[in-house]
Amino acid sequence: AEMGMPVDVIKSYSMAFWEYGPTELKSDEWDRVKTQIEKGEQRIAKKRLQEELLGKFVGTFDDPQNDMVFANKGTTHFSLEQDRAILCGVVKHGYGNWNAIREEIRNDTSLLFQHTVQGMNIDAIAKRCDYRMRQMEKELESRQKKLSSLKPAAVEEAEVALAAIKNMEAWESEAKMMQLQGEPAPPIESFVKQGLNSLGDYLNERQVCIDKLREVETQLRGCKMMAEETKEAIL
Repeated sequence: AEMGMPVDVIKSYSMAFWEYGPTELKSDEWDRVKTQIEKGEQRIAKKRLQEELLGKFVGTFDDPQNDMVFANKGTTHFSLEQDRAILCGVVKHGYGNWNAIREEIRNDTSLLFQHTVQGMNIDAIAKRCDYRMRQMEKELESRQKKLSSLKPAAVEEAEVALAAIKNMEAWESEAKMMQLQGEPAPPIESFVKQGLNSLGDYLNERQVCIDKLREVETQLRGCKMMAEETKEAIL
């Protein structure tokens, strides 16, 4: 397709080449052509792998155009903003589409006052991209390990809450035991190190429920006394 020929024609040519090439070409010529083809296929496979890795690397940032950073700062005459723009351009237009990538960089508003950008030719862009992509695989591996070791905020909050609940239950058990012995309850902080806000809310709600139950108990006791007085008056 890149040669301007229909895919079915290229497939037919390929089948004929691999079928008749070994017999129609001289042995040394066939080996030379075959080696060139194999090297070309290896370059294509490597290019596809690098594009895939680049997409993964850029995808580890929420806003790669502004947040992407590199462990290796590289040469000083290339700014961080330029490297970001180049790699984002490769992800958008594909590796090898240097003219489109160059126009993308030249029209990047964050690079308007970096005059070296306007003078960058496609060879300079390609070489810089290749440099960054060579460094990228190690950076991606390191970044993925770091991200996999981090727990989502919701998971961390849930773990803290569960730990606070367990410690709270232990505190309640100890507090009841000491109160039955006529001793003051131990301080909450001695049991609960994290989640004190949640524990405080729980204890406040618990106290409100206890107060309401005591109020109901008092009312029931009053009703019982009134019923007994009424019964005696009737009799």
